[in-house]
Amino acid sequence: TSSQRAGTKVAPSLVRFTAHVPAFHIVEVDTCLHIPFTHVRFLSENKTTSHIPTCTSPIDIPGCSVSCDSNEIMSYLSTLQDDVTDTYQFWLFFAFLSLSWIGMAVVVSLGDTICFELLGTEPQKYGKQRLWGAVGWGMCSLLAGFLVDHFSSSALNKNYTPVFYLMLAILLFDTFVSSKIKNVQTSVSPNIFKDVFKLLTEARVLAFLFWCVGVGLCTAVVWQYLFWYLENLAMAQGCDHSNWIKTLQGILMTVQCLGGELPFFFLSGWFLRKLGHVNSMTLVLLSFSVRFYLYSLLTDPWWAIPIEVLNGLSFGLFWPCMASYANIVASPGTEATVQGLVGAVFEGVGVSLGSLLGGWIFDVWGGRETFVIFAVLSFIMAMLHIVFHYLLKMKAQYGLEDDIKERNQRARYASPTEAIHMLEDVNT
Repeated sequence: TSSQRAGTKVAPSLVRFTAHVPAFHIVEVDTCLHIPFTHVRFLSENKTTSHIPTCTSPIDIPGCSVSCDSNEIMSYLSTLQDDVTDTYQFWLFFAFLSLSWIGMAVVVSLGDTICFELLGTEPQKYGKQRLWGAVGWGMCSLLAGFLVDHFSSSALNKNYTPVFYLMLAILLFDTFVSSKIKNVQTSVSPNIFKDVFKLLTEARVLAFLFWCVGVGLCTAVVWQYLFWYLENLAMAQGCDHSNWIKTLQGILMTVQCLGGELPFFFLSGWFLRKLGHVNSMTLVLLSFSVRFYLYSLLTDPWWAIPIEVLNGLSFGLFWPCMASYANIVASPGTEATVQGLVGAVFEGVGVSLGSLLGGWIFDVWGGRETFVIFAVLSFIMAMLHIVFHYLLKMKAQYGLEDDIKERNQRARYASPTEAIHMLEDVNT
């Protein structure tokens, strides 16, 4: 540091201090770096003092001068840092994100309903239809990650513009295809709310909804904080590792979808016949526990690639299990309502709570500890799920059994085993 007072030059002196720097707030311009310190600790022989360097006006530091050859860096130094929630960009992004999730929730719930209606007497083929979503997601994720890294000017400032153009093109194509799909719903219940309320009084259905919440909690941690955690691991190894981080994230999504989800979507009918829905639900929670624990052991983000194969159990088995179970328990004419209810419970309750809880834990304890905590939590939920269904079996409180037998007699399903998965869970 150097200072000038009343025309007297003072020789530079060495100041020792420590500071926590938010890595992704660093601005790189040519050969200059703007590093915003929010909290510094000065080290001396006698004591350590802590300071929060808050500027009340641009570069208003008596006796000190700051200079850099880059005008862009100086503009950052001359701008007060406001709370992000005070900016209109934050709330605009928040509004668009909310609209996006609302639209996705509607599309997913209605899409599953239409899929089952189109399959008619072959609901066991749902997984073979759903796997194409995994193919598209995996391929586009890999392409998007490469495009972001390729068109970015630096490792710290990523350019996401190509992704938005890619999304626009796919959305237009998807809108055209969706307009050609015919809704073939054969019946509508005259008492939808009454029929749905009746389902909510059944112990097994309530257990199913709580399971959806539990899986939503775990899914939120993967969706919201896995990439953040991996970016922190990459930064810990040096700034050079950030050059490929988006490409790595695209590879991870590809492995999640093509290496994990796709085969399990394809084999989901076989898994559900062999294991039953209840055992499959428990397996999903246990897979999350193992997956989170393995994440907590990572030091190199590239080792996350083989872990992503477990997404086959975590999501590839989960989604067909959830969608088919909801379709089975729904009374004729209430399928869309029940699918919407299940989707609302999974994403609206489970994912929302998981995002909030996971964010708080991530902020207070860090990424590694977050995955350890959720590994334990998902294991506990799996054990509670086993105990709960064991108690239900012991008390023989299965109010849906007669309904399923009756619907099976009406030949609503081609194969009796497809319609009585829940009965198999009870009798085995």
